Amino acid sequence: MRGRWKGGKGINSNISSSQGSVKVLEICRHFVLQGNCKFGSSCNFSHILRQVSHVPRAHNGGIRCAITLPLATGELELFTGGCDGKLKCWKVTPVEKTSNNESFRNNGQRKPHNYNGGKYQGIDYSGATMLSVKLESSIDCNAEVCSCLIYGDVMFCGLINGIIRAFHRPTGTHMDLLGHNQEIHQLLIIDNILVSACWGGKILFWKFDSSMGMFNISAQIQVKEHIKCLRYFPYNKINNSNLGQNIAQENCSHCLWICGGGFIQIVDLLSFQVIREISLDGGPVMSVLEYENHLVLCSLQGIIRVLSSTGDETFRKSLGSPILCMDGSNIAAGRHLLMMGQQSGHLRCITLPLFDNILEFHTPDDRSEIRLVTNLGGSPGIFMTAQWDGTLNFYQWCSPTGSQATKHFTI
Repeated sequence: MRGRWKGGKGINSNISSSQGSVKVLEICRHFVLQGNCKFGSSCNFSHILRQVSHVPRAHNGGIRCAITLPLATGELELFTGGCDGKLKCWKVTPVEKTSNNESFRNNGQRKPHNYNGGKYQGIDYSGATMLSVKLESSIDCNAEVCSCLIYGDVMFCGLINGIIRAFHRPTGTHMDLLGHNQEIHQLLIIDNILVSACWGGKILFWKFDSSMGMFNISAQIQVKEHIKCLRYFPYNKINNSNLGQNIAQENCSHCLWICGGGFIQIVDLLSFQVIREISLDGGPVMSVLEYENHLVLCSLQGIIRVLSSTGDETFRKSLGSPILCMDGSNIAAGRHLLMMGQQSGHLRCITLPLFDNILEFHTPDDRSEIRLVTNLGGSPGIFMTAQWDGTLNFYQWCSPTGSQATKHFTI
């Protein structure tokens, strides 16, 4: 799901990067962990987020990637890959609500912070749905799992040694795809073709040969820079007319946007030629999302920028601190957030499409950076963060009423 979120209103190309009208609000940590706050509606912080599950030491080390698969039962299968070389499958199940947060206790995981001597202190006013997250299976890949992708019955895992391991989920068998020699940062499917990109700048296109039962390399691209992200996104070339107006021409719908260390290369997949190269400041691009015919990019030096399909920058903002990962979340009908993981357990969110509110939350474990944030769906949205110490945290946006209502920002 990461990097595939779309939605909301169109971005206004006239938005400036000025901080003048931006509100910065901090989320109440007590409400996140307990579902209540002793200050109630007079609290100086926002009561809009609730932790709904927590898995400490889900991996022995950092978590590099995650992907979800909805089940017909309403549950989710969650797959995580880590620095410990493990690919793990978790079952995520909504827990029936009972009084005084008992659902959290039945989850078999960490007790909430308002648990004291077998008694619960206060009532959960959040209205959030607690989740049970249970480990179903674990596979040792013998190398760090850097990326993952599910397509049909096959799960692809990109490893740090350049191997792509393809698991056939119904049978449990696997095969290795050999062609890279550095860690695989990105996997995606374009017209039934597997596309893989490694840190060394090589992009390979894999086609499955059903008669031989194997994947063959059908094409490849080599770029000079490191590669972090890929995006299949159209490109509209702008030409200047005789009247001095910019007119979009030469629409190229089959384009691959290659993002890496301070650059974007746009490749026409019909000719495999680079048709545009864009230089970027702000360090390596860490994540790319599509939002209403625009691309939203974040960089390691904390720069958020929005690019149109012509490759022009229409908006930028500096957060002043590194951004390590990014995803989007639906917080209500027609309302969306851009969520970013940072160092010291810092989660920062910005409202779209106007970028006019910044929400900040410091997780309880401020010693470990957030390397992954993933939207799990639902309304209001449920999302997951993965920290470099191997911890998984699950949260849901909420809108409490009455004595716990927030006056600063509502969903």
